[in-house]
Amino acid sequence: MHSDRNYLAQYLDLIDAQTHEQLGYVCDISDGGLMFATVLPVAIGEIKEVYIQNNLPTDDALKLSIRAVIKTLWSKPNINPQLSCFGCTVLEINAEDYQRLTKLLSHLCFNNDMEIRRTL
Repeated sequence: MHSDRNYLAQYLDLIDAQTHEQLGYVCDISDGGLMFATVLPVAIGEIKEVYIQNNLPTDDALKLSIRAVIKTLWSKPNINPQLSCFGCTVLEINAEDYQRLTKLLSHLCFNNDMEIRRTL
């Protein structure tokens, strides 16, 4: 279920469907799960209905607001000490929405040709 991870060069917004507040940012996506970073407290084993949204100015084909149900499986500190990372399994997602998400990933993921440099 968590085979190849797709690390995102541009994070996606993760919105709590109940409160409509930003829960955090999706950092990577695998076949059946995702990892998000957040400043908010989240319990392991918690099931949440969320929206995964891109915050990029894109054409209509790449606009994204996908409803999913996720369950948190683990937590670890982020490199930024103010954030925590949570690994989740996706319990429910519409097949058509999953295809739209996969299409968007081809535009947002790191690839081997990308050079990354730290700037001051």
